[in-house]
Amino acid sequence: MKQTEIKPCAACGKGVMHAGAPQFYQVTVQPHLVNVPAIQRQHGLEQMLGGNATIAFHMGTQEELAVPFGEPVVMLLCQDCGITEQSIAGLLETQGNRQ
Repeated sequence: MKQTEIKPCAACGKGVMHAGAPQFYQVTVQPHLVNVPAIQRQHGLEQMLGGNATIAFHMGTQEELAVPFGEPVVMLLCQDCGITEQSIAGLLETQGNRQ
């Protein structure tokens, strides 16, 4: 990772080594949308086959049940923030405001 690629922590906004720890986390988040009609079709096939999801999986069309929504977002987290509980949606919102 080049110097120009190192950004502040997505959670606290400080440098990724502000606490002195020699490691940090690079996290990629890809939002997805559920394909409800495809799920309903797959579920209907499962019901027709007596609730056997394995057979329905192999007999089905193998449709995408979720599709990417937007571009992946790459974030850096410092060691302290990386080991604490974070809100992914909150981090995405923060990243959108910083760009």
